[in-house]
Amino acid sequence: MLFASRLTIWPAVLNTLLWLSQLLDATLADLYTHPLHLPLYNTP
Repeated sequence: MLFASRLTIWPAVLNTLLWLSQLLDATLADLYTHPLHLPLYNTP
């Protein structure tokens, strides 16, 4: 029963990780295209 519950939760976990990676990628891309937001990313 425990294994079955873990098995059913995996798609949600993978979906959350995928969403977080896409969100992080979009955030980093936004910071990279607008380097004035954070001086940390304003590297030559």
